[in-house]
Amino acid sequence: MYGSAKLAAIKRLEKSWERFIVSGEFDAQAVDSTIAASWQRCKTAAVNPVGGTCFRIHSDGHLEQLLEANKMLLDIARPVIESIYYTVQGSGFMVVLVNHEGIVLQTMGDCKTLLDAESLHFFRGADWTEESVGTNAIGTCLATGIPIQVTAAEHFCTEHHDWTCSAAPIRGPGGDLLGCLDMSGPYDKMHPHTLGMIVAAAKAIESQLRREITNNELTSTLSRLVTAVNTVSEGILHINADGVITDANISACKMLGLAPDKLKGQKAGDTLGNMRELKRLLAAGEGENDRRQLLDTPRGRFYCSTRSITGGSKKQGEAVMVISPASLGKESVDSGECKPKNAAGRSTVTLSEKPAAKSVTGGDFNRARFTFTDIIGASSQMQAAKELARRAAACSSTVLLLGESGSGKEIFAQAIHNASDRRHGPFIPVNCAAMPAGLIQSELFGYSEGAFTGARRGGQPGKFELAGGGTLFLDEIGDMPLEMQSNLLRVLQEKTVTRVGGKKVIPVDVRVIAATNKDLHQEMQNGKFREDLFYRINVLSIKIPPLRERETDLEYLIEHCLAGVAARLGKNVPRIDPAAMEVLARHHWPGNVRELVNVLEQAVIITDNDLIMTCHLPCYLTGKRPVLVAKMQQVTTLEQLEQQAIKAALDRFNGNISRTARALGIGRNTLYDKLKKYNIR
Repeated sequence: MYGSAKLAAIKRLEKSWERFIVSGEFDAQAVDSTIAASWQRCKTAAVNPVGGTCFRIHSDGHLEQLLEANKMLLDIARPVIESIYYTVQGSGFMVVLVNHEGIVLQTMGDCKTLLDAESLHFFRGADWTEESVGTNAIGTCLATGIPIQVTAAEHFCTEHHDWTCSAAPIRGPGGDLLGCLDMSGPYDKMHPHTLGMIVAAAKAIESQLRREITNNELTSTLSRLVTAVNTVSEGILHINADGVITDANISACKMLGLAPDKLKGQKAGDTLGNMRELKRLLAAGEGENDRRQLLDTPRGRFYCSTRSITGGSKKQGEAVMVISPASLGKESVDSGECKPKNAAGRSTVTLSEKPAAKSVTGGDFNRARFTFTDIIGASSQMQAAKELARRAAACSSTVLLLGESGSGKEIFAQAIHNASDRRHGPFIPVNCAAMPAGLIQSELFGYSEGAFTGARRGGQPGKFELAGGGTLFLDEIGDMPLEMQSNLLRVLQEKTVTRVGGKKVIPVDVRVIAATNKDLHQEMQNGKFREDLFYRINVLSIKIPPLRERETDLEYLIEHCLAGVAARLGKNVPRIDPAAMEVLARHHWPGNVRELVNVLEQAVIITDNDLIMTCHLPCYLTGKRPVLVAKMQQVTTLEQLEQQAIKAALDRFNGNISRTARALGIGRNTLYDKLKKYNIR
């Protein structure tokens, strides 16, 4: 809580902000000069002071390009972001990384804070510069190039007055601005030490960036050097202090008739014969370097010269030998010095590795979209299933959903999650039937670094870890391989996982909801499903009735689904001819609600007079071939259809971007791009 002096300062700041918005004047005693300069830039840029929600959001495709372009920065910053967040976890703060253009690349924070930030479009892909959202630590830090803390009414936009944020720039080795690191949270929890922590973290990122870039440059230089050495015609050998050949170029391997792996590791004397003279040269001082001599070896006669490798003034006892076949030159053996020959040294570069992120970040957060209001149906079977599901949401027991494909098992799972005390945690769906048998263990339990060829640096968390604090939805569990079922049973019993290839036991706090379209009792009798696993997951089973058993729901379901399909396609909601309705009512619906939606979507696409007739239904329902009623000259372009769909959805949801995007089946960023493309406001 703030003291009276601090509260008075905030009140004074708010009044100064109001005065500036109205007249352009401010109290210099109440407003820092850096903040005042930022306010002036925002006013010049015509930023709306009563706004604050970001509408400059990059498309998913462009965001992927930005993430790839900033991969090194992200890889290095990620462990730092995790470390900061774990230090302040539960305090209501989030940590943010942006690039030099102010585009958010990564967020990590408490769930509630991330949700509050999402309402401002403060998420990956959003432009958080001053020109976009007014004075804020990120935008002002990038504009000035200095660390800054912005609190309460220091923000230019009113929607940010409940926030405090601290940001520090991240610069490359050449001083170029790469981005900035920010920590944001409730303004009443502002502390001046926060900025110091962020500055220190940004410096740590800069330091690691310098090391990584230097290592990359060394690796690149080494690669170029190796390429150059392998292009010369002379053979080049590196010989260590023990007289062992440790490296050789391609020409040397060809001259000596040995493959690189056979040549390396051999004693030079064994390969080149009498090495008494070479040993003398290796042991000699600097004056003996580059002496040219003719060597008779079991593999032919070679001219050779050596150069000792020294480190400062200290002899290393190593040398580089340059050889060429004696038949290629007419030079005589010179007992004196000669011109230095090509020589190459060899160095080893060790690159530091950064561990992969082990927790769910804001940008990758998995959320359940459906609630019990999205489950349509008034039949007694459906009402009973919903009531049982509501009871399941009030407890933490494992739930088993039983139902045919397309009956809505995942919608039930999401609704249970969203009504439970885990609703702020992640909802992680896993289709057990879709994962290859060889990968399902690493997908569920994760893997450690080096567990197999191609494993990520630092390893990878599995679905159980990612679902921590939330719900793991195991769909089609009846198709899980038998050998995996015992591993799953152990995790459910012990509430811990051990990554593939690892030894560390990791506790997991996960609520499991399983689903299947199979008769698990029959599967157990057939030896395809473990009894002990069945009794572990079958604490509370809910049978979701198939559509054919919900005759009283069909008409209402058709009306509901038809409205959704029409909105998504940008068309008026059509009526259904009684004959067509009779066909729909007569159908068995083996694909359940999923099949119904597909049938209605086809009909809405084909009809052009707001009336669905039997000719617009699939031929397998009517026994007739479908016809297109619309004439060719009345065909609407795809772009026109898209515009109509967007406008209709916006009207239906009163301009709510999130709900509109969800109804259209596209992301928010994609929707913003299309609004701009079609100039829809």
